[in-house]
Amino acid sequence: MPNAKKREGFAGALHKLLDPIYEAKRSARISLAAARRRRNTETTFIGITGSHGKSTATALLGAILTAHAPTTIGLEKNASRSAAKTMLTKVSRRDRYCVQEISGSPPKNIDKAFKALQPHVGIITAIGGDHRQMFRTFAETAAEKSKLVRFLQPDGLAVLNADDPLVAAMAKDCSCRVVFYGRQENADLRLLDAMSVWPNRLTLEAAYRGKSFTVKTHLVGEQWQVSVLAALLTALELGIPLDACLAVIEAYEPLFNKMSVHATPQGAWYVLDGAKLSYYGMEACLSFLKDAKAPRRSVLLGTISDHPGSDRPHYERVARLALAVADRVVFTGPNAMRPRRLKTEFQDRLVLIENRQEAVAFLTGDLLPDEIVYIKGSLTENFAHLFSLKR
Repeated sequence: MPNAKKREGFAGALHKLLDPIYEAKRSARISLAAARRRRNTETTFIGITGSHGKSTATALLGAILTAHAPTTIGLEKNASRSAAKTMLTKVSRRDRYCVQEISGSPPKNIDKAFKALQPHVGIITAIGGDHRQMFRTFAETAAEKSKLVRFLQPDGLAVLNADDPLVAAMAKDCSCRVVFYGRQENADLRLLDAMSVWPNRLTLEAAYRGKSFTVKTHLVGEQWQVSVLAALLTALELGIPLDACLAVIEAYEPLFNKMSVHATPQGAWYVLDGAKLSYYGMEACLSFLKDAKAPRRSVLLGTISDHPGSDRPHYERVARLALAVADRVVFTGPNAMRPRRLKTEFQDRLVLIENRQEAVAFLTGDLLPDEIVYIKGSLTENFAHLFSLKR
């Protein structure tokens, strides 16, 4: 133990010594990217942020724009250094568009990414509690993410979620043109209806500039409406024809590990959502199971993050949410026993297995034809590998 503490102390001291050097290198890279960006007047730069839905919005918008003209897509790696790398190594003046996902954490990340990209268009998906270690309240998270649209030039474009009050309120601080998407009557792209009943995928009824139409997708769950609408409205405002947008959206497949669908040899179905397991948003993620047409609905849950206070009440609440829409719920990982007080009430419907391999074996060894298994975890838990699922 003393040796371990010495090693930790040495590592901490070394990190403290080297961090200013690394920060200087990062700042130099951002400045170099910014200089290159200023010389590129041919490409339209688009930044996307939000607590959830930004990866799919980025990929979907990127697919629409790529079908129209040369486009660079900066996806999933969303730190400011990634934005700088996109600018320095990927974008050329031959690109008509560049779409970059940008994380709102840690603090100042958006400032740096904005400096590197200097986007013409800023898109905000939604505000949630996914960054509790950095920002203690939703308002603090919103204030940080709003920089993406507050910093836009007067000739820029802000694309905002009208249904999220914290996002909609960002309009008052914008000096550029603002457009909205959502169910609200003032939305430029208005959502009229959303349907996603498994095994059918998400279908939207929407209206834009007086024209109503249907948006067909391969996405699972109504929560993806935010990503679809954000991408579609941006593309339309950039002049992409509606029919071309709808064709790309209908052909688009979900990102791997973002509720991607995988068939099993037994004829069952996995819905893999193993990129992030935040306490906030769990109800929306689970909701697609409520009316799912399947002989059995199972849920595997890993370690829950981004919740305030002690673990137990939050695990118990998530367990109840899952058991309300699923036939059986399996918790795994080091915190799997947190909802054990509910075992008396739910008995065999609630299964608690700390070892992940054993939990996976329990599920894979007892699959029914057409059963749906929703797998929800984080990248560090690597459920994709444990279930042998590939891109």
